Amino acid sequence: VSMAQFNDKMYMADADGPLYYYDGDIATRQSGKVRAITVTSGGSGYTSATAIVSGPDWNGSLPTLITQVAGGVVTGVTVVDGGSGYAGTPTVTIIGDGNGATATATVSPPPLNLRLLINTGNRLFGVGSSSNRNTLYCSDILDASIWDSANSAVINADDGDEITAIVPYYENRIMVFKKRRIFQVTIPPDMTSAADWTIQLISNNTGCVAEGSAVQVNSDIFFLSDDGIRSLVRSAADDFTSIGLPISEVIKDVIQQINVAEIGISTAHFYDNRYFLAVPTESNDFNDTIIVYNTVLGAFEGTWTPNVMQFALSNFQDEGLRLMMKSTTGQIQKYSGYKTPAQVTTADYQDAGVDYQSYVRTKDFNFGDPFASKYGSHFEVVFDDSFSTDATISIQRDVDVGDIDVQPNLNISSAVLTLPFSLPAQLPSSVKKRIASDLRTYEKWRLLNIKITSAANKMAIRQITAAANPDTIEVQKSL
Repeated sequence: VSMAQFNDKMYMADADGPLYYYDGDIATRQSGKVRAITVTSGGSGYTSATAIVSGPDWNGSLPTLITQVAGGVVTGVTVVDGGSGYAGTPTVTIIGDGNGATATATVSPPPLNLRLLINTGNRLFGVGSSSNRNTLYCSDILDASIWDSANSAVINADDGDEITAIVPYYENRIMVFKKRRIFQVTIPPDMTSAADWTIQLISNNTGCVAEGSAVQVNSDIFFLSDDGIRSLVRSAADDFTSIGLPISEVIKDVIQQINVAEIGISTAHFYDNRYFLAVPTESNDFNDTIIVYNTVLGAFEGTWTPNVMQFALSNFQDEGLRLMMKSTTGQIQKYSGYKTPAQVTTADYQDAGVDYQSYVRTKDFNFGDPFASKYGSHFEVVFDDSFSTDATISIQRDVDVGDIDVQPNLNISSAVLTLPFSLPAQLPSSVKKRIASDLRTYEKWRLLNIKITSAANKMAIRQITAAANPDTIEVQKSL
Protein backbone atom coordinates (compact mmCIF):
# COMPACT_ATOMS: atom_id res chain seq x y z
CA VAL A 1 0.00 0.00 0.00
CA SER A 2 1.30 3.44 -0.95
CA MET A 3 0.24 6.36 1.26
CA ALA A 4 0.54 10.15 1.12
CA GLN A 5 -0.79 12.84 3.46
CA PHE A 6 -2.75 15.57 1.68
CA ASN A 7 -5.30 18.14 2.91
CA ASP A 8 -5.38 16.71 6.46
CA LYS A 9 -6.19 13.24 5.14
CA MET A 10 -4.10 10.13 4.56
CA TYR A 11 -4.56 8.86 1.00
CA MET A 12 -4.02 5.19 0.19
CA ALA A 13 -3.58 3.23 -3.05
CA ASP A 14 -2.86 -0.47 -3.54
CA ALA A 15 -2.78 -0.96 -7.35
CA ASP A 16 -6.03 -2.92 -7.19
CA GLY A 17 -8.99 -0.59 -7.03
CA PRO A 18 -9.98 2.99 -6.24
CA LEU A 19 -8.17 5.66 -4.24
CA TYR A 20 -9.14 5.86 -0.56
CA TYR A 21 -8.48 8.37 2.20
CA TYR A 22 -8.55 8.19 5.98
CA ASP A 23 -9.70 11.27 7.91
CA GLY A 24 -8.91 10.01 11.39
CA ASP A 25 -12.29 8.34 11.75
CA ILE A 26 -13.10 6.19 8.75
CA ALA A 27 -11.60 5.15 5.41
CA THR A 28 -13.61 6.53 2.48
CA ARG A 29 -13.38 6.04 -1.25
CA GLN A 30 -12.21 9.24 -2.94
CA SER A 31 -14.84 10.16 -5.50
CA GLY A 32 -15.07 12.81 -8.16
CA LYS A 33 -17.29 15.86 -8.46
CA VAL A 34 -19.00 17.78 -11.25
CA ARG A 35 -16.45 20.22 -12.61
CA ALA A 36 -18.48 21.86 -15.37
CA ILE A 37 -21.75 21.71 -17.28
CA THR A 38 -21.57 22.34 -21.03
CA VAL A 39 -24.75 23.36 -22.87
CA THR A 40 -24.86 21.42 -26.14
CA SER A 41 -28.20 22.85 -27.30
CA GLY A 42 -29.89 25.96 -25.93
CA GLY A 43 -33.40 24.91 -26.98
CA SER A 44 -36.13 27.55 -27.31
CA GLY A 45 -39.06 29.12 -25.50
CA TYR A 46 -37.47 29.35 -22.07
CA THR A 47 -38.14 32.11 -19.58
CA SER A 48 -36.56 30.05 -16.80
CA ALA A 49 -34.82 26.71 -16.62
CA THR A 50 -33.19 24.37 -14.12
CA ALA A 51 -30.41 21.91 -14.83
CA ILE A 52 -30.63 18.66 -12.87
CA VAL A 53 -27.76 16.19 -12.55
CA SER A 54 -28.36 12.53 -11.80
CA GLY A 55 -27.42 11.30 -8.36
CA PRO A 56 -23.90 10.39 -7.24
CA ASP A 57 -22.66 6.81 -7.25
CA TRP A 58 -21.33 6.57 -3.68
CA ASN A 59 -23.54 8.26 -1.10
CA GLY A 60 -22.31 11.71 -2.04
CA SER A 61 -24.13 14.98 -2.53
CA LEU A 62 -25.76 16.58 -5.56
CA PRO A 63 -24.07 19.61 -7.11
CA THR A 64 -25.39 23.14 -6.73
CA LEU A 65 -26.03 24.74 -10.13
CA ILE A 66 -27.23 28.06 -11.54
CA THR A 67 -28.84 27.92 -14.98
CA GLN A 68 -28.74 31.03 -17.20
CA VAL A 69 -31.45 31.87 -19.76
CA ALA A 70 -31.43 34.70 -22.31
CA GLY A 71 -33.70 35.31 -25.30
CA GLY A 72 -35.61 32.07 -24.68
CA VAL A 73 -32.43 30.04 -24.89
CA VAL A 74 -30.44 28.28 -22.15
CA THR A 75 -27.06 29.98 -22.42
CA GLY A 76 -25.09 28.30 -19.66
CA VAL A 77 -24.94 26.44 -16.38
CA THR A 78 -22.63 27.57 -13.59
CA VAL A 79 -21.36 25.01 -11.09
CA VAL A 80 -21.44 26.60 -7.63
CA ASP A 81 -20.63 23.37 -5.78
CA GLY A 82 -19.63 20.23 -7.65
CA GLY A 83 -21.08 17.85 -5.07
CA SER A 84 -19.34 14.54 -4.35
CA GLY A 85 -19.55 10.80 -4.80
CA TYR A 86 -19.26 10.60 -8.59
CA ALA A 87 -17.39 7.71 -10.19
CA GLY A 88 -18.33 8.54 -13.77
CA THR A 89 -20.16 11.06 -15.91
CA PRO A 90 -23.73 11.74 -14.73
CA THR A 91 -26.73 12.60 -16.89
CA VAL A 92 -27.82 16.24 -17.16
CA THR A 93 -31.50 17.10 -17.67
CA ILE A 94 -32.77 20.64 -18.25
CA ILE A 95 -36.36 21.36 -17.25
CA GLY A 96 -38.40 24.54 -17.66
CA ASP A 97 -41.14 26.15 -19.71
CA GLY A 98 -39.28 25.70 -22.99
CA ASN A 99 -37.96 22.65 -24.77
CA GLY A 100 -34.97 21.17 -26.56
CA ALA A 101 -32.16 22.26 -24.23
CA THR A 102 -29.45 19.66 -23.57
CA ALA A 103 -26.19 19.65 -21.69
CA THR A 104 -23.35 17.35 -20.59
CA ALA A 105 -21.38 17.16 -17.36
CA THR A 106 -17.62 16.92 -16.89
CA VAL A 107 -16.34 14.72 -14.07
CA SER A 108 -12.68 13.74 -13.52
CA PRO A 109 -12.54 11.14 -10.72
CA PRO A 110 -9.23 9.64 -9.56
CA PRO A 111 -7.77 6.95 -11.85
CA LEU A 112 -8.30 3.38 -10.74
CA ASN A 113 -5.47 1.05 -9.68
CA LEU A 114 -2.95 3.69 -8.63
CA ARG A 115 0.08 2.04 -6.99
CA LEU A 116 2.45 4.91 -6.09
CA LEU A 117 1.42 8.15 -4.35
CA ILE A 118 3.27 11.33 -3.32
CA ASN A 119 2.25 14.83 -2.28
CA THR A 120 4.18 17.74 -3.74
CA GLY A 121 3.40 21.18 -5.15
CA ASN A 122 -0.04 21.16 -3.45
CA ARG A 123 -1.09 18.23 -5.62
CA LEU A 124 -1.31 14.47 -5.32
CA PHE A 125 0.71 12.54 -7.87
CA GLY A 126 0.21 8.88 -8.64
CA VAL A 127 1.47 6.14 -10.95
CA GLY A 128 -0.87 3.64 -12.57
CA SER A 129 -0.53 -0.11 -12.89
CA SER A 130 -0.81 -2.76 -15.61
CA SER A 131 -1.08 -1.03 -19.00
CA ASN A 132 -0.71 2.35 -17.24
CA ARG A 133 2.41 1.37 -15.28
CA ASN A 134 4.40 4.19 -16.88
CA THR A 135 1.75 6.91 -16.58
CA LEU A 136 2.22 9.73 -14.08
CA TYR A 137 -1.08 11.35 -13.00
CA CYS A 138 -1.71 14.46 -10.93
CA SER A 139 -4.71 15.92 -9.14
CA ASP A 140 -5.95 19.49 -9.20
CA ILE A 141 -4.40 21.98 -6.78
CA LEU A 142 -5.50 21.11 -3.23
CA ASP A 143 -8.29 18.93 -4.62
CA ALA A 144 -7.97 15.13 -4.80
CA SER A 145 -11.45 14.79 -6.34
CA ILE A 146 -10.29 16.18 -9.71
CA TRP A 147 -7.81 14.25 -11.86
CA ASP A 148 -8.03 15.74 -15.35
CA SER A 149 -6.91 13.32 -18.06
CA ALA A 150 -4.89 16.18 -19.54
CA ASN A 151 -2.85 16.23 -16.33
CA SER A 152 -1.06 12.97 -17.01
CA ALA A 153 1.93 11.87 -19.04
CA VAL A 154 3.50 8.59 -20.09
CA ILE A 155 7.16 8.60 -19.04
CA ASN A 156 9.32 7.39 -21.94
CA ALA A 157 6.40 5.49 -23.45
CA ASP A 158 6.21 1.74 -22.92
CA ASP A 159 9.94 0.99 -23.08
CA GLY A 160 9.69 -2.42 -21.44
CA ASP A 161 10.66 -0.86 -18.12
CA GLU A 162 8.11 0.24 -15.51
CA ILE A 163 8.15 3.06 -13.00
CA THR A 164 9.31 1.71 -9.65
CA ALA A 165 9.47 4.88 -7.53
CA ILE A 166 8.68 8.60 -7.55
CA VAL A 167 10.34 11.05 -5.15
CA PRO A 168 9.56 14.79 -4.71
CA TYR A 169 12.63 16.92 -5.26
CA TYR A 170 13.65 20.57 -5.25
CA GLU A 171 12.19 23.36 -7.40
CA ASN A 172 8.95 21.65 -8.46
CA ARG A 173 10.71 18.52 -9.67
CA ILE A 174 9.79 14.87 -9.33
CA MET A 175 12.42 12.19 -9.81
CA VAL A 176 10.89 9.21 -11.60
CA PHE A 177 12.74 5.92 -11.27
CA LYS A 178 12.44 2.86 -13.46
CA LYS A 179 14.47 -0.31 -12.95
CA ARG A 180 17.09 0.78 -15.47
CA ARG A 181 16.45 4.49 -16.00
CA ILE A 182 15.95 7.74 -14.10
CA PHE A 183 13.92 10.72 -15.31
CA GLN A 184 13.39 14.22 -13.97
CA VAL A 185 9.93 15.75 -14.40
CA THR A 186 9.77 19.52 -13.88
CA ILE A 187 6.26 20.79 -13.16
CA PRO A 188 5.68 24.58 -13.23
CA PRO A 189 3.51 25.89 -10.36
CA ASP A 190 1.22 27.58 -12.90
CA MET A 191 0.78 24.50 -15.10
CA THR A 192 -2.52 24.11 -16.93
CA SER A 193 -1.89 20.59 -18.23
CA ALA A 194 0.85 17.97 -18.55
CA ALA A 195 1.87 19.66 -21.79
CA ASP A 196 3.64 22.19 -19.55
CA TRP A 197 5.78 19.49 -17.94
CA THR A 198 9.43 19.01 -18.92
CA ILE A 199 10.64 15.40 -18.90
CA GLN A 200 14.40 14.87 -18.93
CA LEU A 201 16.42 11.63 -18.97
CA ILE A 202 18.94 11.64 -16.10
CA SER A 203 20.39 8.13 -16.39
CA ASN A 204 19.96 5.52 -19.08
CA ASN A 205 21.72 2.66 -17.31
CA THR A 206 20.93 2.99 -13.61
CA GLY A 207 17.57 2.67 -11.90
CA CYS A 208 15.75 1.70 -8.72
CA VAL A 209 14.60 -1.86 -8.02
CA ALA A 210 12.56 -1.21 -4.86
CA GLU A 211 9.93 1.49 -4.48
CA GLY A 212 10.44 1.98 -0.76
CA SER A 213 14.22 2.35 -1.02
CA ALA A 214 14.21 5.71 -2.84
CA VAL A 215 14.20 8.57 -0.33
CA GLN A 216 15.57 12.09 -0.21
CA VAL A 217 18.78 12.33 1.80
CA ASN A 218 19.62 15.98 2.43
CA SER A 219 20.14 17.41 -1.08
CA ASP A 220 20.50 13.96 -2.63
CA ILE A 221 18.35 10.88 -3.19
CA PHE A 222 19.54 7.42 -2.16
CA PHE A 223 18.04 4.30 -3.73
CA LEU A 224 18.67 0.59 -4.15
CA SER A 225 19.75 -0.39 -7.64
CA ASP A 226 20.49 -3.86 -8.97
CA ASP A 227 24.15 -3.48 -7.97
CA GLY A 228 23.81 -1.81 -4.57
CA ILE A 229 22.94 1.48 -2.91
CA ARG A 230 23.37 4.46 -5.17
CA SER A 231 23.24 8.23 -4.89
CA LEU A 232 21.27 10.20 -7.48
CA VAL A 233 23.75 13.07 -7.64
CA ARG A 234 26.67 10.69 -8.02
CA SER A 235 24.88 8.50 -10.57
CA ALA A 236 23.93 11.51 -12.68
CA ALA A 237 27.52 12.77 -12.61
CA ASP A 238 28.93 9.35 -13.46
CA ASP A 239 26.79 9.11 -16.58
CA PHE A 240 28.61 11.98 -18.22
CA THR A 241 31.78 9.90 -18.50
CA SER A 242 31.48 6.37 -17.19
CA ILE A 243 29.55 4.19 -14.80
CA GLY A 244 30.84 4.75 -11.27
CA LEU A 245 30.73 2.43 -8.30
CA PRO A 246 27.71 2.39 -5.96
CA ILE A 247 28.30 3.90 -2.53
CA SER A 248 27.76 0.42 -1.07
CA GLU A 249 30.81 -1.00 -2.87
CA VAL A 250 32.65 -1.20 0.46
CA ILE A 251 29.97 -3.58 1.81
CA LYS A 252 29.39 -5.57 -1.35
CA ASP A 253 29.56 -8.79 0.67
CA VAL A 254 26.36 -7.66 2.45
CA ILE A 255 24.72 -6.48 -0.78
CA GLN A 256 25.40 -9.85 -2.42
CA GLN A 257 23.36 -11.55 0.31
CA ILE A 258 20.15 -9.71 -0.66
CA ASN A 259 17.42 -12.04 -1.93
CA VAL A 260 16.99 -10.77 -5.50
CA ALA A 261 13.64 -12.55 -5.88
CA GLU A 262 12.20 -10.48 -3.00
CA ILE A 263 14.23 -7.29 -3.39
CA GLY A 264 11.10 -5.28 -4.21
CA ILE A 265 9.95 -5.33 -0.57
CA SER A 266 13.04 -3.41 0.55
CA THR A 267 12.20 -0.16 2.29
CA ALA A 268 14.16 2.81 3.62
CA HIS A 269 13.97 6.05 5.58
CA PHE A 270 16.27 8.99 6.32
CA TYR A 271 16.43 10.07 9.95
CA ASP A 272 19.08 11.22 12.42
CA ASN A 273 21.54 11.79 9.54
CA ARG A 274 21.27 8.10 8.67
CA TYR A 275 19.91 6.22 5.69
CA PHE A 276 18.19 3.09 7.02
CA LEU A 277 17.62 0.40 4.37
CA ALA A 278 15.75 -2.78 5.33
CA VAL A 279 16.31 -5.70 2.93
CA PRO A 280 15.58 -9.44 2.70
CA THR A 281 18.66 -11.66 2.62
CA GLU A 282 19.39 -15.28 1.71
CA SER A 283 16.04 -17.05 1.08
CA ASN A 284 13.92 -14.83 3.35
CA ASP A 285 10.75 -13.25 1.99
CA PHE A 286 10.78 -10.53 4.67
CA ASN A 287 13.24 -7.79 5.57
CA ASP A 288 15.61 -9.38 8.07
CA THR A 289 18.54 -6.94 7.81
CA ILE A 290 18.85 -3.16 8.13
CA ILE A 291 21.86 -1.51 6.47
CA VAL A 292 22.76 1.80 8.14
CA TYR A 293 24.69 4.58 6.38
CA ASN A 294 25.81 7.64 8.37
CA THR A 295 25.77 10.69 6.08
CA VAL A 296 27.82 12.81 8.50
CA LEU A 297 30.66 10.30 8.67
CA GLY A 298 30.18 9.18 5.06
CA ALA A 299 30.44 5.58 6.21
CA PHE A 300 28.33 2.51 6.90
CA GLU A 301 27.67 1.79 10.57
CA GLY A 302 26.88 -1.88 10.18
CA THR A 303 23.84 -4.11 9.86
CA TRP A 304 20.98 -4.48 12.31
CA THR A 305 18.58 -7.39 12.58
CA PRO A 306 15.06 -6.14 13.47
CA ASN A 307 12.61 -7.56 10.92
CA VAL A 308 11.29 -4.21 9.68
CA MET A 309 8.71 -4.10 6.89
CA GLN A 310 7.91 -0.38 7.08
CA PHE A 311 9.33 2.86 8.47
CA ALA A 312 7.27 5.90 9.49
CA LEU A 313 7.80 9.18 11.33
CA SER A 314 5.59 10.02 14.30
CA ASN A 315 5.10 13.45 15.86
CA PHE A 316 3.08 12.87 19.02
CA GLN A 317 2.75 15.48 21.77
CA ASP A 318 6.08 17.04 22.78
CA GLU A 319 8.29 14.15 21.69
CA GLY A 320 8.91 15.63 18.27
CA LEU A 321 9.73 13.59 15.20
CA ARG A 322 10.57 9.99 15.98
CA LEU A 323 11.37 7.10 13.65
CA MET A 324 8.99 4.18 14.11
CA MET A 325 9.48 0.70 12.67
CA LYS A 326 6.80 -1.91 12.01
CA SER A 327 8.07 -5.46 12.40
CA THR A 328 6.83 -8.70 10.85
CA THR A 329 5.15 -9.55 14.17
CA GLY A 330 3.04 -6.39 14.09
CA GLN A 331 5.05 -4.71 16.85
CA ILE A 332 5.84 -1.01 16.48
CA GLN A 333 9.37 -0.22 17.64
CA LYS A 334 10.94 3.19 18.17
CA TYR A 335 14.49 4.10 17.19
CA SER A 336 16.21 5.58 20.25
CA GLY A 337 19.20 7.12 18.50
CA TYR A 338 17.89 10.60 19.32
CA LYS A 339 18.98 10.15 22.96
CA THR A 340 22.29 11.54 24.18
CA PRO A 341 24.81 9.17 25.84
CA ALA A 342 23.83 10.62 29.22
CA GLN A 343 20.15 9.79 28.63
CA VAL A 344 20.40 6.14 27.64
CA THR A 345 19.79 3.28 30.06
CA THR A 346 20.12 -0.48 29.81
CA ALA A 347 16.47 -0.68 28.68
CA ASP A 348 17.39 1.24 25.52
CA TYR A 349 19.54 -1.71 24.45
CA GLN A 350 16.72 -4.23 24.39
CA ASP A 351 14.12 -5.08 21.76
CA ALA A 352 10.69 -5.19 23.40
CA GLY A 353 12.35 -5.98 26.73
CA VAL A 354 14.54 -8.78 25.35
CA ASP A 355 18.35 -8.65 25.28
CA TYR A 356 20.06 -9.02 21.92
CA GLN A 357 23.61 -9.81 20.89
CA SER A 358 25.67 -7.23 19.01
CA TYR A 359 29.13 -7.42 17.51
CA VAL A 360 31.72 -5.51 15.53
CA ARG A 361 34.07 -7.23 13.10
CA THR A 362 36.96 -5.40 11.45
CA LYS A 363 37.96 -5.77 7.85
CA ASP A 364 40.95 -8.02 7.24
CA PHE A 365 44.26 -6.51 8.35
CA ASN A 366 46.99 -7.19 5.75
CA PHE A 367 49.45 -4.63 7.17
CA GLY A 368 50.24 -3.21 3.75
CA ASP A 369 51.25 -6.54 2.21
CA PRO A 370 48.52 -8.89 0.97
CA PHE A 371 51.02 -11.63 0.00
CA ALA A 372 53.60 -12.08 2.75
CA SER A 373 52.87 -14.17 5.83
CA LYS A 374 53.01 -12.35 9.17
CA TYR A 375 54.08 -13.11 12.69
CA GLY A 376 51.54 -11.52 15.01
CA SER A 377 52.71 -9.08 17.66
CA HIS A 378 49.63 -7.82 19.56
CA PHE A 379 46.31 -6.06 19.20
CA GLU A 380 44.54 -3.49 21.35
CA VAL A 381 40.86 -2.57 21.76
CA VAL A 382 39.77 0.67 23.42
CA PHE A 383 36.21 0.69 24.74
CA ASP A 384 34.26 3.86 25.36
CA ASP A 385 31.39 4.33 27.83
CA SER A 386 29.70 0.90 27.87
CA PHE A 387 27.18 -1.06 29.95
CA SER A 388 28.07 -4.60 28.88
CA THR A 389 29.39 -7.04 31.47
CA ASP A 390 29.83 -9.96 29.06
CA ALA A 391 31.97 -9.16 26.02
CA THR A 392 34.24 -11.47 24.05
CA ILE A 393 37.19 -10.58 21.81
CA SER A 394 37.93 -13.07 19.03
CA ILE A 395 40.30 -13.26 16.09
CA GLN A 396 40.08 -15.02 12.76
CA ARG A 397 43.06 -15.58 10.47
CA ASP A 398 42.86 -16.62 6.83
CA VAL A 399 44.00 -20.09 7.94
CA ASP A 400 41.18 -20.45 10.51
CA VAL A 401 37.82 -22.11 9.88
CA GLY A 402 36.02 -20.00 12.49
CA ASP A 403 36.59 -17.46 15.24
CA ILE A 404 39.12 -18.06 18.02
CA ASP A 405 38.08 -16.58 21.37
CA VAL A 406 41.06 -14.70 22.78
CA GLN A 407 39.49 -12.88 25.73
CA PRO A 408 36.00 -14.13 26.68
CA ASN A 409 33.53 -12.87 29.32
CA LEU A 410 34.99 -9.39 29.71
CA ASN A 411 33.33 -6.77 31.89
CA ILE A 412 33.67 -3.56 29.87
CA SER A 413 31.12 -1.50 31.81
CA SER A 414 32.20 1.98 32.84
CA ALA A 415 31.48 3.97 35.97
CA VAL A 416 30.24 7.45 35.08
CA LEU A 417 29.17 10.48 37.06
CA THR A 418 26.44 12.57 35.43
CA LEU A 419 25.54 16.13 36.39
CA PRO A 420 23.79 17.00 38.60
CA PHE A 421 24.98 14.72 41.42
CA SER A 422 24.92 14.85 45.22
CA LEU A 423 28.04 15.22 47.32
CA PRO A 424 30.00 13.39 48.50
CA ALA A 425 30.70 11.61 45.21
CA GLN A 426 33.74 9.84 43.81
CA LEU A 427 34.94 10.84 40.37
CA PRO A 428 35.67 7.84 38.11
CA SER A 429 39.19 7.60 36.76
CA SER A 430 38.04 7.05 33.18
CA VAL A 431 35.11 5.79 31.17
CA LYS A 432 37.50 4.19 28.70
CA LYS A 433 38.94 0.70 29.01
CA ARG A 434 41.98 -0.40 27.05
CA ILE A 435 42.43 -4.14 26.58
CA ALA A 436 45.47 -5.62 24.85
CA SER A 437 46.30 -9.18 23.88
CA ASP A 438 49.36 -11.04 22.63
CA LEU A 439 49.37 -12.51 19.09
CA ARG A 440 52.82 -14.13 19.20
CA THR A 441 51.47 -17.54 20.25
CA TYR A 442 49.64 -18.00 16.94
CA GLU A 443 51.14 -19.42 13.75
CA LYS A 444 51.84 -17.28 10.71
CA TRP A 445 49.01 -15.85 8.62
CA ARG A 446 48.41 -13.44 5.78
CA LEU A 447 45.16 -11.82 6.94
CA LEU A 448 43.63 -11.20 10.34
CA ASN A 449 40.32 -9.74 11.49
CA ILE A 450 39.13 -9.01 15.00
CA LYS A 451 35.60 -9.48 16.32
CA ILE A 452 34.19 -8.03 19.55
CA THR A 453 30.86 -9.46 20.71
CA SER A 454 28.54 -8.35 23.50
CA ALA A 455 25.91 -10.81 24.74
CA ALA A 456 23.68 -7.92 25.84
CA ASN A 457 23.59 -4.21 26.64
CA LYS A 458 25.60 -1.29 25.31
CA MET A 459 29.03 -1.82 23.79
CA ALA A 460 30.92 1.26 22.56
CA ILE A 461 34.28 0.79 20.81
CA ARG A 462 36.60 3.73 20.32
CA GLN A 463 39.58 2.13 18.58
CA ILE A 464 40.96 -1.21 17.34
CA THR A 465 44.65 -1.49 16.46
CA ALA A 466 46.92 -4.42 15.64
CA ALA A 467 50.62 -4.99 14.93
CA ALA A 468 52.49 -7.75 13.09
CA ASN A 469 55.87 -8.45 11.51
CA PRO A 470 55.94 -9.63 7.89
CA ASP A 471 57.95 -12.72 6.99
CA THR A 472 59.45 -11.43 3.76
CA ILE A 473 61.62 -14.49 3.18
CA GLU A 474 59.71 -17.68 2.61
CA VAL A 475 60.73 -21.02 1.12
CA GLN A 476 59.07 -21.76 -2.22
CA LYS A 477 56.10 -24.08 -1.81
CA SER A 478 53.23 -25.49 -3.81
CA LEU A 479 49.81 -23.99 -3.24
